[in-house]
Amino acid sequence: VIAAVGNMTSCLEETANFLDDKVLQIDYNELDTVTFKRASDKLSMEIKVSIDSSDDPVFEIVNPYSHSISSYFSTLIKNLSNLYISDFVDIPSSEKADYGLSDPEYHFIFMMKNGNSTELYLSSQISGCYYGYIKGQDYCFKLSGSQFIGLDFSETKLIYPYIMDIVPSELSSLNCVYGNESFKLDFNVPAGQTISSSEADIKLDGRNSKVSDSTGRSYLSVLLESLNSIEIAGIIMNADVDTSSGPVFSISYISGDYTTTVYDFYTR
Repeated sequence: VIAAVGNMTSCLEETANFLDDKVLQIDYNELDTVTFKRASDKLSMEIKVSIDSSDDPVFEIVNPYSHSISSYFSTLIKNLSNLYISDFVDIPSSEKADYGLSDPEYHFIFMMKNGNSTELYLSSQISGCYYGYIKGQDYCFKLSGSQFIGLDFSETKLIYPYIMDIVPSELSSLNCVYGNESFKLDFNVPAGQTISSSEADIKLDGRNSKVSDSTGRSYLSVLLESLNSIEIAGIIMNADVDTSSGPVFSISYISGDYTTTVYDFYTR
């Protein structure tokens, strides 16, 4: 019996060493989507992954709505997809509840472009640590809580905090309608240039919009900053909103490739 226990302990130690503390490494070029599920508030998000011109991953929520994620959430996904453990833990099935793993709080699904998937389960934080396992693997591990800031953040903190992110060089035009009033901005801003550039041509209802005050601030810059600063206060799925009277105001913008995005704002 003593020999068997000794062999088992040695085996577990060798397994932990073999893992070299890294239990997950995802190739972003082959990653299609990441699904995040949180049991306590039934939050579920499907996130599409793409690669930008700098070969960095870009994460965009595609379900249950379309929106960018916050820098907190982006960092969290990167840490989880290249996952280092603090320790290897032998947890019998009968004791998984003690470690929050009989009904895990967090569930991540990394879906690859070839159809293969990796599923990661994590407990709630226990004494500053998380416990977890990967589906199909017969070992559990412990993670330092300081590595994974954001797991318990509210939904509004996991997503990009503003309604829109207007980049003038990527726009063709922007229209705003409020009551009986409206205005239209036409953009001709070279890539990499700002609205203050001499090469940028932006018309407000056909007139020059780059008129500045004595401090050098233009109405256009104030307007775009205001539109970019419409903050999301909360997410309400299947909200019962009376749309019969039409929106209080509406913003639509057309990108350089003529994709149109419309935001309608209603009171509740």
